[in-house]
Amino acid sequence: MSTNNEDHYEDLIKDFFSSVEGDSSLQELLQTFAHEQIQHHPKTFHSHVFGERNYTNEQIQHAHKHISIDDHHFDAMINHFVQTLNSHGYSEEKKNKAIEMLMGYKDMVLGE
Repeated sequence: MSTNNEDHYEDLIKDFFSSVEGDSSLQELLQTFAHEQIQHHPKTFHSHVFGERNYTNEQIQHAHKHISIDDHHFDAMINHFVQTLNSHGYSEEKKNKAIEMLMGYKDMVLGE
């Protein structure tokens, strides 16, 4: 990965967390985790949507097994990610692809 891509991911991560941390409806969920436990989410979201699948469906399901994530939490995180993509100049096509792909993980993350 080039430095330019690393800078891009760092900016994406910083902006995503700034957005998420400013959402009062997610504070209860975020307080149960150390920042280090969830800091990979923007890069993971990005890699799953745009080509690299770093985790299997089973790994995703297992990682979220004991977390009380509800529909609101899931949808809010996806919304913040898409807003971050928007602020970084991603096309509507790419943002729609992100939504579609990430929504495909909803049942796994919610444990349904």
